[in-house]
Amino acid sequence: MALSIKSKLKEVMKREDAMDVLESFVPGVKANPQLKLGASMPIATLAKMAPDMLPPDMLPELDEALKKLPE
Repeated sequence: MALSIKSKLKEVMKREDAMDVLESFVPGVKANPQLKLGASMPIATLAKMAPDMLPPDMLPELDEALKKLPE
């Protein structure tokens, strides 16, 4: 299954390459101790809750980057 911003964070967290992509958009996210709190939510939902960390205008670019990862 291809990853996207509709994927739950826990699916992204399972893959190092996907976490590297997320880190490129949200510097420091890999080291964030609260990361697991949002694991059951889609990335798009988390972005709405924390627009200061992941601005809405960056979502399309993040979505494309995640979709380009091999399945």
